[in-house]
Amino acid sequence: MISVRNGRSHQVWLTVALCSAAGVALAQEPAGVSAAAESADAAAAQGVVATDFFGADNRSELGKAYRVDYGFTTANNCVRATPHPPSIVGIDPDTRVLLVPGQAITQSGGGVIHLFRDGTLTLEATASEVNFAQNAPGDSPQTTGLDGTCKGSWSRSKGNAIQTHFNCHIDIPSQHVSFDLGPTNTHGFINTDGSSINLNQDDDLQKVTLSLPNGAKLVTERVCTQRFALNRVGAQAHRWHDR
Repeated sequence: MISVRNGRSHQVWLTVALCSAAGVALAQEPAGVSAAAESADAAAAQGVVATDFFGADNRSELGKAYRVDYGFTTANNCVRATPHPPSIVGIDPDTRVLLVPGQAITQSGGGVIHLFRDGTLTLEATASEVNFAQNAPGDSPQTTGLDGTCKGSWSRSKGNAIQTHFNCHIDIPSQHVSFDLGPTNTHGFINTDGSSINLNQDDDLQKVTLSLPNGAKLVTERVCTQRFALNRVGAQAHRWHDR
């Protein structure tokens, strides 16, 4: 998310709200019930998915899917440094102290994330932002219709824990500019049956790079608290080797 002030009288407010989330695969239940599957069911009854989410021995509606899709909504609150040349540091990476003036913003949005069996992910998101600094007569505090795409990875660990890691890119054709944002790292938990996921953004310092029409670049850093709520909306039930 970025705000750029061009001169005293003209303002171009550019924002990117990007989010993330993670998931597991929708299954096709194997014809037979193996001892491993029974063991997985016993673990699931205790609230733990003990097997590979994409493994044939996991019978909790999880198995040999090529890809699983989760719809998600998200909201965050951030403080960001005002845009500055790349040679300047806007937020100290160790202390998180602002070294240039900052802006407080809030964002909400949603989209779809695609989780692949090989541990990669892609997502598409649309969001809007309210900039609390834009509160004088004539200001436009809200920016809407912000679209982005992201690529990264996901993983899971014991206790139904899920992690995601990704970077995002935003193109704004009407302004002839683009944004790159990252890293976005999240952690959270998945429901035992894989139907829903809740995620929190990690305590990371994020960097946003704005590419201007004249080829120049501006940078801003930000710190955020952000939550994601995901619900499974579909899957591509192809065998992994058919990808």
